[in-house]
Amino acid sequence: VTGKSFCFAAKDAFFLILRNALRFSVTAGLGNLFIIIGKLFICTLTVLCGYMIITRSETFKTKITSPIGPSICFAIVAYVIGAIYMAVYGVASEAILQCYLVEEEHGSVEKLSLIH
Repeated sequence: VTGKSFCFAAKDAFFLILRNALRFSVTAGLGNLFIIIGKLFICTLTVLCGYMIITRSETFKTKITSPIGPSICFAIVAYVIGAIYMAVYGVASEAILQCYLVEEEHGSVEKLSLIH
């Protein structure tokens, strides 16, 4: 973000996090809550759709005796995909916060608010 080498930028990022520990902890807490809700929503919706397809479709009614096994497989796959997707969300939210705090310390945030 600042154009410094990796080690100097890592040191600056570490001290930025220390100076704004409360903001980062609140953002991390809320981010983790949204990540858990997102994983549960993705998993639940996928299992529900898969279950409805298996129980309502004539093709699967005759071939599958119990929808529990396939629903468990749907849940496992959906949880893995949801965890990967929500991990990207978590990294993005932390990066956006860090970029905002760097801009705020440089005074660019006040200049942007004066433009609008």
